[in-house]
Parts: sequence; structure tokens; C-alpha cells
Amino acid sequence: MDRAFRLGKIPQMYIFSKPQPRAQEGLHYAIPEDLQLCCRHELHILLPPDTTNKNHHDNNGETDDATTTCSSIMDNKDSMQQFLQGVVPEGIRVEIPDRLVILLEPTEEELDDDDSNNLSKQTRVAIFLVVYCGEGKPLTRHQGNEYRAMAEANVAKHLSLRQDRVGRMVSRPCPSPL
Repeated sequence: MDRAFRLGKIPQMYIFSKPQPRAQEGLHYAIPEDLQLCCRHELHILLPPDTTNKNHHDNNGETDDATTTCSSIMDNKDSMQQFLQGVVPEGIRVEIPDRLVILLEPTEEELDDDDSNNLSKQTRVAIFLVVYCGEGKPLTRHQGNEYRAMAEANVAKHLSLRQDRVGRMVSRPCPSPL
């Protein structure tokens, strides 16, 4: 049974297209950017304090390159985007249009009445808005959620994630310009 639907004040028409060959970019097929469907989610990374990680040396006196500082995470948006692009299959484009650092206050359970240094319990969190776009193949919400899970698992190998934000479902697919 067909049901009527409301068009709203400004009706919009979505155009569906098949991918067209575009060999100059290395993709076999690519959908025009304004017609791509995209899913998004937030990636919350717990930031280590800069002061404890600067000039960190191991037992041999060599500098430890594995330590990551807040400024190195936030200054390298492109490296995070390239890292996540390596996780998803070919035909899915990853974008990080926005990033933000917030300061989380400790909860009442985490605060001690006799502890006068409650400021040290504040946590800085980097939030990356990650967008997966179906550039060379169609993207569904289920697939977007699989890509989110793979991305979180790979980032968790190198950085600490905010556990209460892990595993949240991606958005419904929407056109790229939105």
C-alpha cells in the first residue's frame, strides 16, 4: 500500500546516479561529490598532557617517538584523515571537516573530599568529526557502522579512546553537501 508523504515548503529532488569512470584519480568509478551519500560520527580521543610527554627518554637515553602529545594530534588533521583512509576500502572517502578540544570536569564520584588538587583530574579530549562518503561505491548505514568500528579499533591500538563514546552508531546516510 502506497502512502502519501509530505513535500514540505521547499520540495527537494535527489538524483541517483551510477558511478562514471574517472581514471585520472586512480579510481575505476567515482560519483560526483554533490551526489555522494555520507555517514558521520565523532571520534573522541583522550589527550595526554603535553608536559609529561615532551622529551621522554627510555632506559637507553633515546627519545621515545611513540609518545604522542596533544599538539601533535590536533596539528595533524591530515595525518589522522590519511590513517583512517587506510582503514576503509577503496571507493569510500574519509573526511575530517571539524575538530575540537574540550576539557572534561571530573564527576562527583571521581572527586575526593580530602583531595585539594581536583584540577589535576580534568581530562582533555580531542573530538574529530569523521565523515565516510560513498565515492566509488554505495554507502549504507550498516557499512558506515562497520567502518566506524574498524576505525575505532585501529585508533585504539595507538591512542586512548573515550570509552563512553565508543560503539555509537553512525548517522543515517545523507547527501554530501549537508
